[in-house]
Amino acid sequence: MKTANIVKCSDGQYRAPSRVRLVGNFKDANGRPFVEQLERHVGHYYVSSEYPPDVVQILKDQLSVTEMTSSDFTNALNDMNNRNMFKHWDNEWLEGVCHRIVTYCPYRHARRLPLIQLRNGTWDSCHSCDRYLFGSSSISFPSGLPVQVIDQPSSNTFYRCSILRKLGVHDLNATEIVKQIVNLHLTKTPSFQETLEQVLYVYRQYSPYDRHNLCFIRLYDQYGCARYGKDLYMDDPQDSGPDRLSTLFSNSTSFVNAGLQRPHSVKDLTQWQQWLIAEFGLRTAPRIVEDRPATEFAEVIDRYRLDDMPRLLRLLQKHWLGISSQATNLKSLEAYFGGLEVRCKDGRVVPMRTTFFPSQEILHYGANSLSVLDLGDSDFSKDWAFLGNFGVGMKPDAGFFIQQLIVLAGIPCDKNMQPVVTALYEQIQARSLSSEAAIL
Repeated sequence: MKTANIVKCSDGQYRAPSRVRLVGNFKDANGRPFVEQLERHVGHYYVSSEYPPDVVQILKDQLSVTEMTSSDFTNALNDMNNRNMFKHWDNEWLEGVCHRIVTYCPYRHARRLPLIQLRNGTWDSCHSCDRYLFGSSSISFPSGLPVQVIDQPSSNTFYRCSILRKLGVHDLNATEIVKQIVNLHLTKTPSFQETLEQVLYVYRQYSPYDRHNLCFIRLYDQYGCARYGKDLYMDDPQDSGPDRLSTLFSNSTSFVNAGLQRPHSVKDLTQWQQWLIAEFGLRTAPRIVEDRPATEFAEVIDRYRLDDMPRLLRLLQKHWLGISSQATNLKSLEAYFGGLEVRCKDGRVVPMRTTFFPSQEILHYGANSLSVLDLGDSDFSKDWAFLGNFGVGMKPDAGFFIQQLIVLAGIPCDKNMQPVVTALYEQIQARSLSSEAAIL
């Protein structure tokens, strides 16, 4: 019997139980199916509504006649869309269809359905949900974003908009716009003007609680090339002196574009620049790569270690905190600087670790015979203690006087040297308890 044409269909014809469907839950309040002429879309026919409930139950129990499934329903809707039969114009029908999808169907089955109504009257499929946001046309956001605003949900679009929310349409707000900006920069490079507008929006609207990774937003350098913040330098906003990084590094070094560093629309430039540094990783100290100076920094070191040592020392003093914070092995980095061949005050070229700091105390004990660093007219009141980690002698300890003895050992002896040598031994003895390591 299951293969015989014994079940009456809605068109008055009799067909086999395997070719028919009960409309089940997929009908409107008046009992009419939302999908008419089911056979055109999925190959099945509706069972006639003439059967009373007890007969319908027999059809289900004895002949295995099934109700319309969620797959039948969404497949039929997709076929209607392919045939341009989807009833966008009938909001009551559309909302009823969406109500059934929300209630009985997996949301993913609705992805191909054209449920997104644009403001120009056209419709788009739910595959594009990530491009749309619910919002008011009065809300502004940066240009260049692949985002369109659609009307906010209302009482007569509740179920349709529920599907859209489940499939990725969110409300238009600052968090969503910042997310769109970050995602855009992961896939393409906006123009400079678009980037400036987008970064200004992030600055004015971004909340740290959003946790978006702003380092993926590409900025622009002075030559108009898009670069990540970590690959860009910016001069210290508080520094206008001759030792700015932009005056020290070669022209091939990338600095953040002036239009981004000093936008005309920003009133508090200091706050803006500090925000750029913090959020985008702009560098205000020379770069360190694998515990060695990066190329642009190494060029400066080579240029000044023999010809302008005071300038190199000022650069190190100013940026040592930022330089050292980049090291994975600080001892290795300090050893590198300690081994640099540098020109001293007396013209000798020696490793920095064998030199002494020109403090008043060291000079008082007659360090003319030793290699003293040339600080020129640098500010001696600043913190120079980091040089001690390079091996530079920072005070007249036992090691300082031992170095003087070593120098004297290479000079022909005369009677005038005896008092000098005696004085040096007395100084070493006085400091021996606290400088045992230096003596050994």
